[in-house]
Amino acid sequence: SEEMRSKGAGGYVYSDGSVYRVLASCYHSESEARTVKERLISEGTDCAIYAMATPTVTFSITADQQQTEQLKEGFTALYQAQNALCEACIDFDMTVSEGAALVKSIQDELSASCSPLFAYRDASPAIDSLVQCCDKCLNSLSLLAGNGDASTAAFSSEMKYALLELSSSYSDMLKSMAR
Repeated sequence: SEEMRSKGAGGYVYSDGSVYRVLASCYHSESEARTVKERLISEGTDCAIYAMATPTVTFSITADQQQTEQLKEGFTALYQAQNALCEACIDFDMTVSEGAALVKSIQDELSASCSPLFAYRDASPAIDSLVQCCDKCLNSLSLLAGNGDASTAAFSSEMKYALLELSSSYSDMLKSMAR
């Protein structure tokens, strides 16, 4: 993990049952991941592609229209934050201060969408899982946004780490809801 982080990769340790995997980055598609994998292998780095999958989750709620929209917005905001951070990692062609500002805007958007959910924290285990996921993701983004004085390689690595942490948190939330 540390070696990968020193090279600008995420180096995120992901627990997959009884197996621990060290993840370098996250991609929107398998073809993007395959392209990077082929380049890394040609450079002498052994690697593999792992899919992070979650079960389909359906849950019923008893809520008014406003509460229902707030829950929907929370799920959507988490997904959008992960996508925006993924795009920033893939297209990282900016200064560290620009990257930190971009992360701060992602954090602000997520915070605005998740803030109303905190009032429902103890309403049910499913909603509590959603709120905990929002908390964890907001904390990761806050730490990253405050890292504006890092070197470019270190910031790029931290961005990838945060992306993997967001993806893992979202996956864990959905898995807990499926139980």
